[in-house]
Amino acid sequence: MTAKKTRKPKANPPEKAADHPYSPFFGSVSFKLKQHISPHGRVTAVSMMKDEGPYLIEWVAHHLAVGFTDLVVYTNDCSDGTDDMLIRLEELGLAHHRRNDIPEGLKPQPSALNYAQAEPIVQQSDWVMVFDADLGLANAQLAMGCRTPYNFSHVLSGEKTLQEIVVEGPLGVKLVPGASGIQHLAALNEAETAGIIQSFSEIDEELDYFIVDLAAGLSDTVMTFLGACQHRFIVLKNEPSSIADAYATIKVMIQDYDLGNISLIPNAVSSQAEGERLFGSINSVIQNFLGRQVDYLHSIVEDEMVLRSIKASQPLITYAPASAATRNFVSLAKSVIAIEPDTSLTGGMQFFVERLASQRISQA
Repeated sequence: MTAKKTRKPKANPPEKAADHPYSPFFGSVSFKLKQHISPHGRVTAVSMMKDEGPYLIEWVAHHLAVGFTDLVVYTNDCSDGTDDMLIRLEELGLAHHRRNDIPEGLKPQPSALNYAQAEPIVQQSDWVMVFDADLGLANAQLAMGCRTPYNFSHVLSGEKTLQEIVVEGPLGVKLVPGASGIQHLAALNEAETAGIIQSFSEIDEELDYFIVDLAAGLSDTVMTFLGACQHRFIVLKNEPSSIADAYATIKVMIQDYDLGNISLIPNAVSSQAEGERLFGSINSVIQNFLGRQVDYLHSIVEDEMVLRSIKASQPLITYAPASAATRNFVSLAKSVIAIEPDTSLTGGMQFFVERLASQRISQA
């Protein structure tokens, strides 16, 4: 998921019904719904869809409710009526449907993004959010400067065991490399996801903390991984797209999966005070509409040293030990250490479930 600030060119004339020959019903609605208004200006979501009919109405309703003013959706090869539903939603003024005619040799996502760059609605927006699935775009090894000859795709194919792909990074941190650019990892089925969670039981070393870095989004794979962890930390920025994504994730975790131990980490804020205000606002909405609350850990202030350390492929704490962000990460680590361990067994899939069971027995 990305967000960017765009410049406003001169407005283009509104499109006419003749510009959309795909539905005989286009232009049949004689009224206009109230234009959605955001204090942040024109906030546009761009997405690509194929056969998302069962989830489309809720997706549109949610993103309009959280503050987006425009939804631009590109579809290709739909067989379940998704495109027809979007055409009707466009007639009602609720979304903008565009055909994603994919040139030969190009994949759906890059094709849609190429069209989006020339889309007048996108060009006239103050903020643009693009939904992308990045489960197959792992890059932690690049940020840590680790050489990784093998990655998780080799485990899924049976070429390597999990233990064989683990590498040691800076400061004694062990890394299980994800697979960058492997499309299959962005669409794992239930059995494959369960197999990945179970495979971590191969690791017989003592671990202080096990950190799972997940993609943004609400896919079944992401939610299963979240459910398999003992604590869930949501990193967000004080931007409409990031806030919307964080709230949606928390809502699904609470309402659909009944997950707890959820904490927020505001990132790239101007000050700790701004981070605390951001947490307070979101937590208030969660309390009012979901009947639950989340915890606050610590905020990370915006610091150019973060980007510099990533470009240098070095951990921030060694690249710029005196930086403001490093101090924030140290405080964040102390907050995490202070959290009480949760060794409860949920009955579902969990990382290191055998160890948790052993701990429960020893505590009995």
